[in-house]
Amino acid sequence: MNNASKLWSEISVVNNLKFEFRMDNNTPILVANDFWKFPDRVEEFFRNGYWWDTSFFGEPSSCIRPGLSALINPEIANWFGMPIAKALASLLGLKYIHTWSMNGNCVNGNMKLPNLECTFPHTDLQNTDEWQPALAYNINLTKSENVKTGFWSFNGKKSRFEFDWHDRNLEKKFHKTMEKTLSQDATWFQIEDYDPWKLEHVHTMCYNSITAYPSSLFHNLYMKDNWFIDHDRITIAGFLNTSLDDLDFPDEKLEDVSFAWEFLYLDRIHNYHPKQTKPVN
Repeated sequence: MNNASKLWSEISVVNNLKFEFRMDNNTPILVANDFWKFPDRVEEFFRNGYWWDTSFFGEPSSCIRPGLSALINPEIANWFGMPIAKALASLLGLKYIHTWSMNGNCVNGNMKLPNLECTFPHTDLQNTDEWQPALAYNINLTKSENVKTGFWSFNGKKSRFEFDWHDRNLEKKFHKTMEKTLSQDATWFQIEDYDPWKLEHVHTMCYNSITAYPSSLFHNLYMKDNWFIDHDRITIAGFLNTSLDDLDFPDEKLEDVSFAWEFLYLDRIHNYHPKQTKPVN
């Protein structure tokens, strides 16, 4: 019997990373290239795993992730995602980051849709509860120039933090109206600007790069209908939860940590700023 945990321990080695804070059209994105030391082996690990049709996850009407997913058991998600979480922790002045969930994503340009909502932008954080994931990330395992993530605004609002009850009702009404137009054989289509939605930015992910962003941003995969017809688009997706109890950084890192928290909206989700913390030497 093959020992998957032993293999993952061998291949999940992260390079010495140089993170870049990018603000494109007021969309905050954290990027680092050359993430894995052995990207081909990580890709092979996921490709050889079990991939499940996302239409079977709960009610089809509630699925916001199309295609196939390679699920990481929640019992091992923290251990499995530790190399990724550790790579981000020191940047945020944290001694530990909890992996909320993690999975492989596999999509293509002619996949069937479980519902129309999965073609429209969504947020991974649904309210301001600090026990929801604060950060989302994607690691690209596909050698293509067309692996992209789109970021949108809804009636001019780019983040769930900007929503009030009226915005939430408008969003629900929009999806209910759209769902009535879905045919049983509907396949993927890419939206740009669509009624209340405006495409604000498209970010291209290099092979073996990580892209992280606030979970409150409206986003979705960006994939033209004629892309990935002959091969699949495979990425690793993860969601991270941060805690004030894990703040631990030296005095000289205060400005850097404060900038990272503001940039990634962590001060908003926790209603707290690192400058209120007495750093640990």
